[in-house]
Parts: sequence; C-alpha cells; structure tokens
Amino acid sequence: MSVLPSVGPELRAAPAIRGYGLWQVEWVMRVRLTSGGSYATEVLPGLLVIGFGMGCIVAPAFGTATLGVDRQEAGIASAMVNTSSRWAVRSAPP
Repeated sequence: MSVLPSVGPELRAAPAIRGYGLWQVEWVMRVRLTSGGSYATEVLPGLLVIGFGMGCIVAPAFGTATLGVDRQEAGIASAMVNTSSRWAVRSAPP
C-alpha cells in the first residue's frame, strides 16, 4: 500500500517548494563567498543547505513522475526520470 495516491498533488509539491526555497538560500550563500574564507564556515553550510534542499526536490519529483506506473514498470519509469533530469542539467547553459 502506498501513501502517495492518498494525498493530493498539493501536499506532494509542498516539500519541493521548500526545497527550491533552500536552493535559493544556497545561491545567496554562494554569492557571499570570499577568497580568504574557510571551508567550514563558508562552503560547508551551503553544501548542507543544498543537500537538504535537493533531497526535498528529488523525492517528490520521482514519486509524482512514477505515480501512475505499474509495479513491473516502476524501475524503467524511474530510470527514464533520472536520465531525463541528468540530460536537462547537462544541456543547461553554464
């Protein structure tokens, strides 16, 4: 039994929206990096924020993308979502 079909798309999107917010916080933290700053005080906090934020984005995205797929096809659907997201990241302009 899955919990995902019992909640609406709004509740599935809420963690992703928070994740995108954390992603923006990390960008602000990255802009404020200095050349003489230490790793522990300037780089590591941003990495922790983006790690948590991306976890909030990826899990609901994969869950929603594979929602209507049969159990036998779930692995293939997940692989397609993963491949598509990787290609999207690599094809984006720098």
